[in-house]
Amino acid sequence: MGILTVSSSDPNSSRNDDFQLPTIPSDDWEMNVFLKELADGLTDEDLKTMKHFVSAHRNIQKRMQKINNNTLSNNNNSTEQDQNETSANSEFQKIKMKELRQLEQRLRKKDEQLKLKETAINENMSEKTKVLDRLFKAEARNLELEQTVKTLFTRIETLEAYKTTQGNGGTFHSIPNTENKVSHDSTSSDKLIVGIRDKVTNYVLGKVDEELNKLLNSCNRSSNSEQFDPSQQSFHQQKSFMQPHQYSPNQHSNQPYVTTQRPNHQFSSYDQPVFHNTSHVLPSHQYSNAYYQYDHIQNREQDIEINHSVNFHPDLNDDRNICKENLIEILPTEQKKVNNTELSHSNESYRNDKEVVNNQQSIGKSDPNWFHISLEDFNCKNILTCGPLFDELKDSIDIYLLQEHWLFHCQLKMLNDILLDYKGVGKSSRLSDPITPWRMPRGYGGTAILWKKNLDSIVTPLSIGNNRIQCIEINGDPNLIVISVYLPCKGSTNSQTEFQECIDLLNEILTTYELTHQIIIGGDFNEEIFGSNDSIRQKYIVSFMDEHCLSTKDIGKTFISANGSDCTAIDYILFQETFKESIINIKKCEFTGNVSDHYPLLLSLDFEITKSSNTKTEFKPKMKVKWDKADLSKYTEIINEGLITSLQDINTKVDIETGFHDITAVIAKATNEIAQKPKTRKNKPKLKVMSDEILKAIRNKKSAFYYWKAKDGQLIFRSFSS
Repeated sequence: MGILTVSSSDPNSSRNDDFQLPTIPSDDWEMNVFLKELADGLTDEDLKTMKHFVSAHRNIQKRMQKINNNTLSNNNNSTEQDQNETSANSEFQKIKMKELRQLEQRLRKKDEQLKLKETAINENMSEKTKVLDRLFKAEARNLELEQTVKTLFTRIETLEAYKTTQGNGGTFHSIPNTENKVSHDSTSSDKLIVGIRDKVTNYVLGKVDEELNKLLNSCNRSSNSEQFDPSQQSFHQQKSFMQPHQYSPNQHSNQPYVTTQRPNHQFSSYDQPVFHNTSHVLPSHQYSNAYYQYDHIQNREQDIEINHSVNFHPDLNDDRNICKENLIEILPTEQKKVNNTELSHSNESYRNDKEVVNNQQSIGKSDPNWFHISLEDFNCKNILTCGPLFDELKDSIDIYLLQEHWLFHCQLKMLNDILLDYKGVGKSSRLSDPITPWRMPRGYGGTAILWKKNLDSIVTPLSIGNNRIQCIEINGDPNLIVISVYLPCKGSTNSQTEFQECIDLLNEILTTYELTHQIIIGGDFNEEIFGSNDSIRQKYIVSFMDEHCLSTKDIGKTFISANGSDCTAIDYILFQETFKESIINIKKCEFTGNVSDHYPLLLSLDFEITKSSNTKTEFKPKMKVKWDKADLSKYTEIINEGLITSLQDINTKVDIETGFHDITAVIAKATNEIAQKPKTRKNKPKLKVMSDEILKAIRNKKSAFYYWKAKDGQLIFRSFSS
C-alpha cells in the first residue's frame, strides 16, 4: 500500500503539518479498513475531503476501464469487419470466374452449332444447285425432243399429203407441183417458212437414212462372221445396243435418233468389253455410227431390251468435263479365243470375255529390237500368301504391279527373295514412321513392283511419289514409266484429301514424263471410273485422265465381296492414247491359286529396246577439279565461246530443252579442259632373268615330281594290301 500526502485545506487550522496517506485500495472492504485507520487522526472536514477524493478516484478508474473496454471492442469489431470484407471479396471473385467460364463454354457451344448449321446450309445449297442444274438440263432436253417430235410429225403429214397410191402395184407417185396445195391467201413469209422447213427436214432425214444404211451394212458384215456356241453365250451376249449419235459442230440438226437393227435371231451379237477414253478423237460423221462408241460415264443399268430389237441407251451426262473431240472408235470384232503361246499355264483358266486392243499380231516377233512384255496388275492382300499363284504363273509374267503387300519397311528386302528369278522394289504404308523388326503387328497397304532379272539392265527404280505410288523406268525407244498405285479407300479418315493428293502426285509425274516417255499406270483405284455415281472422287480421276489423254478398258467387275459375288470394278490399267498401238491385250484373269478378293489384270504390250539400253553403261570416275588451283580465266573463256556459238532464239519448249542440253555440254567441256589430267606412270621394264633353259628345267622338275608321287602311292597301296 503506497503513501499518499494530504495537506489541510483550512489555512487557519492549527494543524498545518503535511501527512502521508497510504494508497487508496480498490475494494470496498479494504476501503472501510483504510478509513477506520485514518479516522483517529483526522477531523470531519478532512474525512469528507478524503471521501470525496476517493470517490473521484474510483470514478476515474471506472471511466478508464470503460474506455479500455470500448477500444478493445472497437478493435475486435474492425478486425472482424476486415476479415468479412476480404472473404466476401474472394467469394465474389470466385463467383465471377465461374460465371465467366460458363459464359465462355456457352459461347463455344454456340459457335460450334453455328458452324454445323453453316455447313448444313452450304451442303443444302450445293444440292439445290445440282438439282436445279439437272432440272434446267432436263427441261432443255425436253424442249429439244418436243421440237424434234413436232418436226417429224409435220414431215410425216406433208409426206402423207404429197403422196398418193395408184394402181394395184402399190407404187408411189409424188405430186410435182406442191405450190397448188398452198392456199392462195397465204403470204410470202409463210411460203418461205414452209420452204425452209422442207429443206431442213429433207436434209435431216437424208442423213438419218444414210447412217441407218451404214449401220445395216455393218450388221450384215458381222452376221457372216464366226458364230458362237449358244450355250456359252450369257444373257448380256443376247443384247443389242443403241448408240448415242455423235454431233459435229457444223451439223445443222443436233437431234438424236434411234438406230434400228435386225432381230436378234438373224445376226450374232457381241458382249465384248469396250474401250473407254477420257480424252478422245472426234470421229468423222461418215463413220460415227458404224462403230460401237461408248463413253466412260455410260449407265449400263439403263440398257433396255425390246422385242423389236430397238434398244435404248442413255445419253451422255453433260455435266462432265469430257472432251468429245477425241472419242475412240472400236469396231465390234468377233469374239475369239486369244491363244498366248508364251504363257505356260492353260488358257482355260482365263475368262472368255477377252478382247484384243489392236486387231493385229505382235509386231515384236520378227524384229529383234522389239520385246514382248507381260505385265500383271494385282492387289495381292499379303504377298506372303501368293506362293500358289506365283507357282501357277511360273515365269510367264515379266513385271508384277502389286498392291497391299502388307510388308513393313524393314521387310522390303524380302521382295528380292520371294521369287527366284525376280528383283523388286517397294514402299510400305508406314514409310514415314518405320517400326522395329520385333513384335510387329499385321501389315497393311503398300505398293511394289517385281521384274525379271534379265530385265535388270534396263530397269531403273524411281524414288518419286508417296508411299502409295511406286515407279520404275525401263530404257527403250521411248523409255517406259511403269507406275503401281494403291489409292485410299472411302471409309478411312481424310480419305478425300489423301485421294486428291495422290492424284495430284500422278498429275505431276505425268506432266514431267509424258512428252518423252510412254507411261502405264496400274493398280487399285478404289473408285469406279465407268460407273454413274457422279462422286467427287470419280470426277477427279476423270478430269485427270482427260488432261493427260489416258485410256483404259472396261473388263468388268474386279472386286469380290464378302458373300463371294463380284460387286465393283476398282482395278484398272491406264495407258496413253498416243501409244495405243503397242498395247496388244488387256484382260481379267482367274487362277485357282488366287486367295485375294481382287482379280488379277494382265497387260500384253510390245516394247522397243534400243541397242544402247541392252547393257548398262559402266560408271567411270572422273578427276576432281581443284578450283583453287584451276585456271578460272580459261574456264570463263571456254564458257563464253560455247554460249556464243550454241545460243539461239527460244520459241518453243523444244528450244528450251535443247538450249539446256547445250549449256550443260558447254559447262562439262570447260570443266574437262581445266581439270587436272591423271599422270601416266611409266613402269620400269622388268629384268628378263627367266630364260628358256630355266623354263625347261622347271617343267622337268614338275613332271618328275608327278611321276614320283604316283609311284610312291602305288608302293604304299601294295604294302597295305599285302
